[in-house]
Amino acid sequence: MTPDPRALVQLAYGRGVIPFRFDPDRFDLLEPDSGTSAAREVGDDQALLAALESPIDSAPLSELIRSHDHVLVVVPDATRASGSARVTTLLRSHLGALGVTDDRIRILIGAGTHRAPRAEEVLAIVGPEIAERLTIEAHDAFDDRQLVAVGDTPRGTPVELNRRLTQA
Repeated sequence: MTPDPRALVQLAYGRGVIPFRFDPDRFDLLEPDSGTSAAREVGDDQALLAALESPIDSAPLSELIRSHDHVLVVVPDATRASGSARVTTLLRSHLGALGVTDDRIRILIGAGTHRAPRAEEVLAIVGPEIAERLTIEAHDAFDDRQLVAVGDTPRGTPVELNRRLTQA
């Protein structure tokens, strides 16, 4: 049997992976080079904290946030792969160092039109420490009480946002 000449990549899907073969003569694979600083920093908490203090085209959090501020953190729901459990844990710690207490930090799970996350999904999304310490709410696109009209698109389509976003 002749070996398959196509390249194999593992695509993340849900909690697993799907093997996918492609013709490298027809497609390029975009991924960080393992020798680049971006690839090395993916798992580095200190690099993430440094990024919070050196954002692109913005003042650092330490200049934007005061201890009396209320902070809303929006995270994706369980249908999106993200590092939100890691990020929210580090962000909560960073905000605490800036004097923001847990009762002033809320998490909004941006579920779009998806169903609300189950308890075990909330734990996976934000991690157990955040789930226990902070107020967490899920966006519900079908609950008119959660929505605020903010305008229309150029084609006249009404645009509504979660009320928490407009109050942040």
